[in-house]
Amino acid sequence: MLDFRWRCRDGVSLTSRSDGVDVVLPGRPDVPVPLSSEAARVAVHLNHGMSDAAIADVAGDDIATSARLFRLKHWLQEHGLLVVDLYCSRGRLASLRPHSATFDPVLLAARRTRNSTSWRLSRFALLHREGEWLVLECPEAPCDIVLEDRDITRWIHDSAASVEPEPGSLQATVLAVLEDLGFVEDPGAEEPPARRMWEFHDRLFHRRTRYYADFR
Repeated sequence: MLDFRWRCRDGVSLTSRSDGVDVVLPGRPDVPVPLSSEAARVAVHLNHGMSDAAIADVAGDDIATSARLFRLKHWLQEHGLLVVDLYCSRGRLASLRPHSATFDPVLLAARRTRNSTSWRLSRFALLHREGEWLVLECPEAPCDIVLEDRDITRWIHDSAASVEPEPGSLQATVLAVLEDLGFVEDPGAEEPPARRMWEFHDRLFHRRTRYYADFR
């Protein structure tokens, strides 16, 4: 079972105060956000990661607190201040860095149309190093992925050729999420003519020129 948890991106944090929280941004003035003391107490957990379900559970039956917390989360999303950590039972596998304010991996999974059993890495995927981490990019994906687990890195490497892991395994579950995100695809599907026209470097350049263009 996978869990998606929203977290303030590196360098950003929330600090509580008597009448809300301050959004602490690198090299910029803090941004005060008025909240009730209860909402502020919960909001600071976004420094370490919370799922939507956890936010709702903590708020309980307090509709006002729940609404304030989700408004704060939406504001942080709009300004590109959140990442999404991907967890399994043994810990964090990866961090997803959104390209747009509307990114939501849970909704992407809900819209899944293929009951996949095999996958192949997209020919537009790019793996490179950032500091001590490997980062997976794809110009057709709504996010970049910082890989934090050796198994997920190996599974991506293996998917350069068609792979068919055991149904229901962690590998199959992760690859299904990567398909939702556009990093892997159905190896038996015919590539549309419009897509075949793109070369890797052209598609990557086109995406890079629009990077974070969807944030307002």
